[in-house]
Amino acid sequence: MFIAWSGYQSMGEKDRSMNIHYGTVTLRAIEESDLPFCREMINSSYLEGCTVGTNLPVSEDEQRAWFQNHNRQNEIRLMIENKNGPIGMIMVTKIDWINRSGSGGIKLGDMKKLEKGNTQDAVTGLMKYLFEELNFHCIYASVLEDNLLSRRILIDHGFTEEGVLRGRVFKRGAYRNLISYSMLSEEYMERIQR
Repeated sequence: MFIAWSGYQSMGEKDRSMNIHYGTVTLRAIEESDLPFCREMINSSYLEGCTVGTNLPVSEDEQRAWFQNHNRQNEIRLMIENKNGPIGMIMVTKIDWINRSGSGGIKLGDMKKLEKGNTQDAVTGLMKYLFEELNFHCIYASVLEDNLLSRRILIDHGFTEEGVLRGRVFKRGAYRNLISYSMLSEEYMERIQR
């Protein structure tokens, strides 16, 4: 089995959390001890330039308030961890539980700890969880046109390019196009059966 769950059956009283293990990574809940790492990613000008949303600088107090109050009903945010520790975060936001869909995203924060296969395993592990465990019908993503690495990851995982959203995001002094991708559950199932 590709996904292993730790928790009630295997870890006893010590660890009652549910973790997703896939290949070289573990996807796990964000802990309060992860907040400095997460804040560093949010405040990274490099990551800001690569991602779709607009991140304003976040203080320690703002980060703690978000952690204590964010709405877990409409999003799933998981730390990506390899044998060296946390390397990033993977998420699905804008979850629509009626239509079983959500917007996927990934941020890698510690490139020094990143190992071959970590990104691929994190994306595959999340897709497997969403489609096979949560019965999602569609995962979609919008990527900056010049973010070739993210585009390649989506294509390598079988996502379909749906189109271009022209001049949708203002980054680095210019309006940038977004490329829209999606994968449906039947496409996912067909892909894993090959």
